[in-house]
Amino acid sequence: MGKGCFAMDDRDREKILRIIEQRQWAHTVLLAKKSAAYHAFLGLEKSTFVDRKLSKKHKELIALGISVVKNCESCMEWHLKQALDDGASEDEIIEAVEVGIEMGGGPATVSARFALKVLEFYRSPAGGHPPVANEDAARTGLGQAFQLDGRFRNGIQAVGPPAGVASMAPAPLTSK
Repeated sequence: MGKGCFAMDDRDREKILRIIEQRQWAHTVLLAKKSAAYHAFLGLEKSTFVDRKLSKKHKELIALGISVVKNCESCMEWHLKQALDDGASEDEIIEAVEVGIEMGGGPATVSARFALKVLEFYRSPAGGHPPVANEDAARTGLGQAFQLDGRFRNGIQAVGPPAGVASMAPAPLTSK
């Protein structure tokens, strides 16, 4: 994957990082504002995405297919990453995307392209390194500055792990 004229490029990587950053920012703000609706949503999400008759991994794969049909790029990024974290293989991810294509028809093939780029993002040698809210942003809830792999980020900068660090554990993220 990743070969050819439609492979993920720097703009795609920035788009994915921006989606992650915006989700973290909104999460921080909504928690700081003590949003009852958001808190209820987080509870629903937590109670839904647990192992029961269906494993959490399989639920994430289902949600990924639905995200393709809905053309929700933030949802695709979130559920694909969660599925990978829960042990989904690249083949399982592709099958979930294919189910989304089947259920959504032609328009879902457009959405599927983004899901494939997210998969490439997390499977690339540099790996996907989501931004981590800095202490000031977490404390104030304003999320004005985010830290990306050890560098503060107020706009678009180069991405990747800090010098000498092969990978960074992502911050605990919650919700799309």
